[in-house]
Amino acid sequence: MHLQALTGLATLAVTAASQTLWSRDVDYKALSKELSASAKVYFPGTEDFDAASKRWSNLDKPTVNIVAVPATENDVVEITLGLTQANTLRQVKFANKKNLPFLAQNSAHGAITTLGQMKQGIEIYLNQLSGVKIAKDGKSVTILGGTASKKVTMGLWEAGKQT
Repeated sequence: MHLQALTGLATLAVTAASQTLWSRDVDYKALSKELSASAKVYFPGTEDFDAASKRWSNLDKPTVNIVAVPATENDVVEITLGLTQANTLRQVKFANKKNLPFLAQNSAHGAITTLGQMKQGIEIYLNQLSGVKIAKDGKSVTILGGTASKKVTMGLWEAGKQT
């Protein structure tokens, strides 16, 4: 009897540990075909997925099905809600078409509890979209979404500017 209980408990533990919450009607691999050659898609069970979805706090962390790493602005459009016009018909892209939530992120920070409200979604890891571009007149700056604050500070400092 103890052996049966132990076997049942072990089976339950393995099942729970390896369970991934997937929406059964979503072909996540299809997303890869829509993105640029430099974009990446990471799936659960890979080191890249684990590294990109790692958080510094497990407080109400989001449930991520895949991690999409855009390399261009158009990749972000393809992942999220970009609009394509064909005979005046608007077509929403992957996440909205599949009714999937998405969360843009550029590092592991964020401890607000609302992040945990994302269930079975797509993480958009912005680390490839990084840069600080100072306007020619020096009066404004464009900071790409995946830029770490240190890179912003250093880029501005090198141009004689500061935050």
